[in-house]
Amino acid sequence: MAFKTGPYPIREDDDGELVASYGDFKLRSHLQPVMACEQNDRTVLIGAEALVRVSQNGQPVPNEHFFGNLHADEMRERDRLCRILHLASFATINDGLMRLFLNIFPASCVSDQEALAAARMITGHLVPLGIKPRQLVCEIIEAEVDDLGALKAVTELIREAGALIAIDDFGCRNSNLDRIFELAPDIVKLDAMIVRRAGEFKSGPRMLSAVIAMVHEMGALALVEGIEGSEEMTIALDAGADLIQGYYIGRPSAHLSEENRWDQTGFLSHLSG
Repeated sequence: MAFKTGPYPIREDDDGELVASYGDFKLRSHLQPVMACEQNDRTVLIGAEALVRVSQNGQPVPNEHFFGNLHADEMRERDRLCRILHLASFATINDGLMRLFLNIFPASCVSDQEALAAARMITGHLVPLGIKPRQLVCEIIEAEVDDLGALKAVTELIREAGALIAIDDFGCRNSNLDRIFELAPDIVKLDAMIVRRAGEFKSGPRMLSAVIAMVHEMGALALVEGIEGSEEMTIALDAGADLIQGYYIGRPSAHLSEENRWDQTGFLSHLSG
């Protein structure tokens, strides 16, 4: 199996895993489970976040080696290749119900024209790969952005196509409430630091509950990242988290476990449009 993505091919390796080539870099798509929190502390697997794993000359390297110190055009090109790789890899395990959380860098949408091109590229690959638009959750990474209008344009096009919008890493350095109000995301992902700090102070759990309540007031679901152990999981559940993610739930892997897969049609149904 092979996909043509400009000059950078995506091919299946001997283990059946899709690999993208970019110069002397090799890219693979790994998935980290996202769980929904239900009554009686029951959790349900409803999707996974796609994360790229990079190797160079056969050796694993940090993602910064691939994405660091790039001009805007090259960043967009590499970001686009990763998105296509993630979509193609997800298509090989797609059951029609799981949701794919896909990162989008604001730097990829620095003008109206580029924003429209990015949105059409994402939605244009869904049908050929057998992915329903409602299965896609596009995560806008909390990074500095100069053109909020262009970012809003791309999110509106993605939403019109039937996909969901998430704000990633809310609570980190570049967090911006104005961006949440402008983009009106369906999901707000709380940075891992928030639940970690909530466990360090007596008032921490109440503060986390207040943040989640604020997210709910905005009409969004709250996803708590950084669930590294049972303590963080208990804090998140008690605070009213809708979704959770972290190493305690599951580490990123090339092959998403079949464990806990069952009918997920009810959860998030009110966001399906």
